Amino acid sequence: MAFFLLLSFPLILNLPRILSHKFNPSLLRMKTKLLSLFALALMLCACSHDDPTYRFDEAAGVCTLIEGDYAGALDIPAQVERDGKTYRVDSIADGALSGCTSLKSIALPEGLRYVGSNAFEGCSSLEQVSLPRSVETLGANAFSGCKRLKEIALPSALKSIEVGSFLGCTSLEKVSLPDSLATIGMNAFKGCTALAAVDLPASLRSIGDMAFWDCARLGELTLPDSLKSIGSNAFNGCKGLKEIAIPAGLNDLSKGVFPNCENLERITVSPENEVYCDIDGVLFLKDKSQLVQYPANHGATYEVPRETERIGVSAFAYSRKLEAVSLPKGLYKIGRNAFRGCSGLKEIVIPKGVRTIARNAFSGCAALERVEFECSYPEMSARIFEDCTSLREVVLPDSLEEIEDLLFKGCSSLAEINLPATVKEIGYGAFSDCTALKSITLPASVEEIGRSAFSGCSKLEGVHMLSFWPPKLGAEAFDFHYVILYVQRGMRLTYLQEAEAYRQFQRIREADVFSPRQKASSLP
Repeated sequence: MAFFLLLSFPLILNLPRILSHKFNPSLLRMKTKLLSLFALALMLCACSHDDPTYRFDEAAGVCTLIEGDYAGALDIPAQVERDGKTYRVDSIADGALSGCTSLKSIALPEGLRYVGSNAFEGCSSLEQVSLPRSVETLGANAFSGCKRLKEIALPSALKSIEVGSFLGCTSLEKVSLPDSLATIGMNAFKGCTALAAVDLPASLRSIGDMAFWDCARLGELTLPDSLKSIGSNAFNGCKGLKEIAIPAGLNDLSKGVFPNCENLERITVSPENEVYCDIDGVLFLKDKSQLVQYPANHGATYEVPRETERIGVSAFAYSRKLEAVSLPKGLYKIGRNAFRGCSGLKEIVIPKGVRTIARNAFSGCAALERVEFECSYPEMSARIFEDCTSLREVVLPDSLEEIEDLLFKGCSSLAEINLPATVKEIGYGAFSDCTALKSITLPASVEEIGRSAFSGCSKLEGVHMLSFWPPKLGAEAFDFHYVILYVQRGMRLTYLQEAEAYRQFQRIREADVFSPRQKASSLP
């Protein structure tokens, strides 16, 4: 190979002069020969690969392929000779052939027991793989990113598919799982968008977190009776699923197993299951105290049963066709991401008994226009109403003491909001990017305004401060150049002297500042 490259090197240096030279028959013949030689060298380069490197175990008589750079087809031998001794190829080391982007097919020898982590990761042209029956272990991310791999049959001795084994194999249409398989690991088939069906063997006991995330074409799925647990978001985004049957022995469903399955209509449960049950195709705990999963295509309206005490994590997440939901009076907890992405939901009333609303509970509900709290002392987390872009009216509980971080971030239709007289703290970014907000009155109880609390509120003109003592002010809490700060009469100097942060305001004015309720009571 080096010989051909050396012969073509003068051509590379003189190619511009040769090509631009006037017509000369002898020169033309020389040019044709050199171009042919150069083309041959390039073809040989494209088809070449470095010799594989092995690590030898003399005592065991085996060897491990540890690295190589291959293109085209690769047939790994069953045995390798060194110094007159024959070694059986026992394993492929971690990352041994990762990034061989021109490798198109590979045949692994019988007797191979171990394929290491990341062994073929990023072999983006790999189309065919032949795995021998002897393989017992397939390492994490072994075939991750093999975007052209369409089909694979896993060996009969395999008991576990490790983390990310086929992550991002976007052309994978068919996978044959062995009868010995007990575990499908986290991210195992995540992003296998062409995978239309998979037969889960009767030996399977667990499916890991996000194992089939975004397998959008997966249309049929039968969960075997042997299955004991399914991890969080295992089937998130499996848009082809229409119905799921939970077998009797499946007693450990992690949080949010089936969110964003937009065509899922029903989840049924075996009557013999001791942990779960279904009510008209909606998944609940056996005692009906918690709603576990609402199928995204179950219906446009839903009344949560009165015995329900908790809405589980991601229970209604991305149910885009849901327009109205009625929550029972006995409800006391709304879980993380419970209604996230319910883009058709228009109104929600939080009942009196609710004590906890977890992070992102209603974030991304783009059609939500009105929220009313009937409860008095809810414990609220961050980002609950983030990016509810149609939200115009919020009735907050009278006892509320803290506006959590990013609580109303991106609520771009929120033009006004009345804060209860009990509020002590406004968290980081709480009203950031509320681009319709024109004015805000901060009650006398406010002690701290967090960083970026009102940043990006491009229409905010006036902040009315009821407190006679300046609250602690975080960095970039307001757009100090454009917002007018109104303080109680006689308090301008106090704000400027006692709190240096307030000197950032370009305009501070004294006025008779009243709360919205005071203003209303003063009207004739």
